[in-house]
Amino acid sequence: TFIILILMFTALASVTTMAFMVSAGRRPPTLSALTWSAALTFSLISLRDLFPGKPPIGILIDKLIYFPALLITLICSLWILLIWTRREDYVN
Repeated sequence: TFIILILMFTALASVTTMAFMVSAGRRPPTLSALTWSAALTFSLISLRDLFPGKPPIGILIDKLIYFPALLITLICSLWILLIWTRREDYVN
């Protein structure tokens, strides 16, 4: 369980860091950054299924870590998408 939680925190930190770097103009809003952030967001769903014993949705870990991490990474992925769609020079 601890390793799964570390992976969730790592995905959360990676996507939020990328979103802030793109929004600050330190990294370009490329299609690969968008794909990468979306892949990490959807990987959280797969990570949830790896908990030992397949606990039902709604346990304390879900409420404190999983759902907030999923929501934040989804928002950051959408943020990168919006910045990418507004980009004038359209680089893949």
